[in-house]
Formats: sequence, structure tokens, C-alpha cells
Amino acid sequence: MARRKLRDDPMVKLIRKHGFTKTQRAVNFVVAWVWVRETIGHDPTMYEYAEYWGTSQATAYREQEAFREVSGFDSPGQVAAAAEAAGLKLPGRRDSKPDPVEGLALIPFLAAS
Repeated sequence: MARRKLRDDPMVKLIRKHGFTKTQRAVNFVVAWVWVRETIGHDPTMYEYAEYWGTSQATAYREQEAFREVSGFDSPGQVAAAAEAAGLKLPGRRDSKPDPVEGLALIPFLAAS
């Protein structure tokens, strides 16, 4: 199996284009948003998202803006749908043991834009 070059890694591409801090904020947001969605059973509002994580709405909106800038998507739901269509088991499913590391598998779908 051929090794993938670092420059071809989706996360590296995002960091080079948007910077580490903004990319990390976007990745954190999509993973956290999907976690809330899977926990509460529907797409969360920004109020529900902020309340679930115990953060301010201003912080939640900054995270959402970073996500939109980095991914080009309007909603993390689009990332989640693409990941589910590819067979990815999303983090936060009520029928599974919580494992936030699973959320890292969303990165290629975030970088697909």
C-alpha cells in the first residue's frame, strides 16, 4: 500500500489554506455539532448547541462562522450526510459508547469542498 504524502492530507490542506486556529475551530464545531445532533435526535439550533456545551451563543456563532469559512457548507448537517452516505458511523449515537475520536473521521468530508 502506497503511503499518502503529507501535502495530500485533508487536514494539512485546510490548515495551509485557513490557518491552524480557524481550521481547528471548524473541526471542533462540526464534531461537537454532530455529537449534539445525535444526542438530541435532530439538527440543533445554535441556542441548543450553546446550551448543550455550556458556552455562550457568541462563541457558538464564532465557531459556526469558522466552520462555514473553512468548509464552504452552510450547515454541519451537510458534512454529516456525506459521511453517513459513505458509511461512517457518526460520534454521539445513542446506541453506541461515546468515542469523540470517531469525530476525526469527519475531517475528509469537511475538506471535500
